Amino acid sequence: MVHSAGGTLLQHLKEHQLHCDVKPGDRLFYFTTCGWMMWNWLVSGLASGAAVMLFDGQIVLVVVLREGLALDQELQDALRQRIRKENSPRHVPAFIIQAPDIPRTISGKTVEIAVRNILHDRPVDNEDALANPQALDFFRTVKSEIRRQQ
Repeated sequence: MVHSAGGTLLQHLKEHQLHCDVKPGDRLFYFTTCGWMMWNWLVSGLASGAAVMLFDGQIVLVVVLREGLALDQELQDALRQRIRKENSPRHVPAFIIQAPDIPRTISGKTVEIAVRNILHDRPVDNEDALANPQALDFFRTVKSEIRRQQ
């Protein structure tokens, strides 16, 4: 492999298109900063016609606990420590919030985009596709509190 600007771009194109199946119109995300070499890999996705997605805020972890458990400081500290140990310090959430339920589609997939849209005052387009649309009410209620903490 040639390690020059062109050689690096060709290597990234090969990785994106052949190994990762990145196509024009795809969205490409890798949690990184511009100071790390993965930034170059991510930005090279533009050459494949992909839209590069950037992280735009702090990590918020939403948990649903078993009955009888409460999200106290001890549990929050334990969660952060385990995430730091088993993943990385970059994955440690800035905020941990206990919710009564997580919104899911009828097929059971979690719906993070709907929650994000609520927190950013955007409309939720697919509420009729949710098995439990009432789960969004919690996030509508605590939206201002979450923003204050950020």
